[in-house]
Amino acid sequence: MSNLIHQMVNNCNEILDTNNKNNKEIIIDTWPMMYSPGPILCIVGCYLAFVLKVGPKMMEKRSPFQLNFLLLAYNMIQVIFNIWLSLKALEPSVVSILLLPKCQNPTSLNLNTKNTISSAAWWYFIAKIMDLLDTIVRNFK
Repeated sequence: MSNLIHQMVNNCNEILDTNNKNNKEIIIDTWPMMYSPGPILCIVGCYLAFVLKVGPKMMEKRSPFQLNFLLLAYNMIQVIFNIWLSLKALEPSVVSILLLPKCQNPTSLNLNTKNTISSAAWWYFIAKIMDLLDTIVRNFK
């Protein structure tokens, strides 16, 4: 049991070790919100504060906003974006890696495939942040 805990701690330390440049993609660290968890924690904190406290207080004495056109436009953009993201995931170079029965060492991937997978993952992350807006808009409705 202690061996398992020791292994888990070592794995966690290896993942969180910011001084170990061998396990980090330097280019990805330059992308917005990727260097540290601070920006996303701030976004989620503001979201929770707005949805749980500020938004309900703002809307308690107001009538609901008519946001039908805005919601329609937002949903259309989301559909188009998700189709594009799905097409990124269905690229032949990505599908061949995703369907492998074993994990593949990321250093053995060519640069174009690594960039495609990394950018698709980043765009998925951004899509999840944008999904927070859906809840905020629905609270105003």
